[in-house]
Amino acid sequence: MGLTWKRSTPDELVCCCFKVSRRRLEAVIRTHRLRTVEEVTRLTGGCGGCQTCRADIEAMLARREREGE
Repeated sequence: MGLTWKRSTPDELVCCCFKVSRRRLEAVIRTHRLRTVEEVTRLTGGCGGCQTCRADIEAMLARREREGE
């Protein structure tokens, strides 16, 4: 039995504690030019609970940094 890879969708919840979608996080990160998880938490609530989503949010921030936005 192997692992299956699931493609993420824009409306997929990244932060289940505060019901924050990938689309919302990406928009806020881009619009406000955020660089830290703490900034994301202040504006969206994302990663303000159990922090299971921290790695996903860090990856989103790193991707924006690489893309130069």
